[in-house]
Amino acid sequence: AEYGLRAIVRIAQTKKKPLSLAKISQLEGISLGYLEKLIAKLKRAKLVKSQKGASGGYFLARPVDKIKVNEIISIAVREPNFS
Repeated sequence: AEYGLRAIVRIAQTKKKPLSLAKISQLEGISLGYLEKLIAKLKRAKLVKSQKGASGGYFLARPVDKIKVNEIISIAVREPNFS
């Protein structure tokens, strides 16, 4: 849950500019492998979107004031659904 919150806060700080997973990993000290899984959950929940390309990365899918802390926590701690 803490890493989910830290990732969302870091992405929110960049405004609309996409932030790469490698940069989030470096800035937050979160392993890239774990961050990939976490961001995938946040993307499925429509909290973040991705942009491909050289200047690609992740950005918030909704305005920051429309994202609730408890929403991030519940998504981050939820087990993956493989069905």
